[in-house]
Amino acid sequence: MTTIPAPPTPSRGLPATPPQGRRRDHLLVCAESLALVALVLVGARGAFVNVMTGDHTEAVITMAVIGTACLLAQISFARRSSLGGLVGGVAALATSLPQLMATSPRQLPEWWLTTISVDHSLYVGALLLGGSLGMRQARRAGRAEARTARQLAAQDRQMGQQPAAPPSRRRSHLLSGVLTLAAAGAVVLLLRQDGPLATGYGYVLVCALILLLAAAGTARSTLGARVTGTVLILAGLPSLLWGSLLPSGPAAPLLPQDPTGTTLVLMGILLSTLGWGAHAARRQGRTAQAAALHAREA
Repeated sequence: MTTIPAPPTPSRGLPATPPQGRRRDHLLVCAESLALVALVLVGARGAFVNVMTGDHTEAVITMAVIGTACLLAQISFARRSSLGGLVGGVAALATSLPQLMATSPRQLPEWWLTTISVDHSLYVGALLLGGSLGMRQARRAGRAEARTARQLAAQDRQMGQQPAAPPSRRRSHLLSGVLTLAAAGAVVLLLRQDGPLATGYGYVLVCALILLLAAAGTARSTLGARVTGTVLILAGLPSLLWGSLLPSGPAAPLLPQDPTGTTLVLMGILLSTLGWGAHAARRQGRTAQAAALHAREA
């Protein structure tokens, strides 16, 4: 009679449990990201139309719903998996391909042109892709911080040994703030261009690349993304509320040609929520790694 070997046990004699699979988390965040992209693209286009027709209240409500959905989605991605940002970014970029590849707008159905904006698709896709990379690295950085804190605590418990000071992140915060503000300023200036770069979608592609790099910078620090996103929201909110007030004022040379302010508000919402999502991912990685180290020592 053959005997079934017992499962491996650690030194304490407790049966070792296999790690839980993450397939369910991956599938859930993928579904959430696709729903988020659809809501953001259709809602942003609808807010643009509402402002152009004078319905500013509905436009503000729509952008508020988009902001709430983006924040909840980023928190879910931070807790479950950063794959959601990757899938959402690819999906948003895919929606822009028909307009980018079409030689004439007549080749596309009218409902597509009135529902999806290629500018918004590229900006949303770039920000979600960059945010996914930043969130993944931020989670890893949180785990490294937990290991460093455990090592410093062990040194502190040793008699006669001077523990090292924890590493400061002030430089990362300052660098993140400067670079993200500079990237946002470059995007705003590019959106005002009327030269050869503005022919076709050249300036939009350049802006999308800058936004991708800015979102990926949340891996080192999320302060810049959160502050810059708030600044962009405040810069575009007056136009969203009262129409083309700011573009016709003294600040007209520094603002994009979108008289509704939806482009600035949308980029600000995504950038700020990406920052909060990466911040939550760093904290989640730090907490999970500290719990794992504590359980291993116990």
